[in-house]
Amino acid sequence: MRIRRRDAGKVAVLEAAGQLAGAADQRQFHDTIRCLVAEGRLDVLIDLSRLTRLDSTGLGALVAGYHTVARAGGRLKLCAVNDRIDGILAGSGLYSVFEVFRTETEALDAFARPRV
Repeated sequence: MRIRRRDAGKVAVLEAAGQLAGAADQRQFHDTIRCLVAEGRLDVLIDLSRLTRLDSTGLGALVAGYHTVARAGGRLKLCAVNDRIDGILAGSGLYSVFEVFRTETEALDAFARPRV
C-alpha cells in the first residue's frame, strides 16, 4: 500500500493506493494514523479512490484508525470510495460506522460544519 499525505487546511488527507490487505499494510496504515494524532492532526480524511483491494485485515485497520482518532477527540471520514470497495464496506455494515462522501470536496465541507 502507498499512502500519500497532504493537508487541506486543518484536515489531513490520506490518499491510499494499492491494497490494504495483510498485517504489513495494517501496521503502515495504523502507524500513519497514530503519527497524525501525535501531531495533533485530529481531522482525518481517507481518500479510497485508488484503493484496489481491501480485506478483513484492512477493514480492521480502518476501524482501528477510526477509534484511534475518535479517542483523541477527532473525526475520521472516508471519501471517493470506488465500486469494489463500496461493496465491501456495504457488505460489512461499516457504513453505519463511517461517514462516507462521494467527493473530497463534500467531505471537507462536512469537516467545516460544527460537530454534533
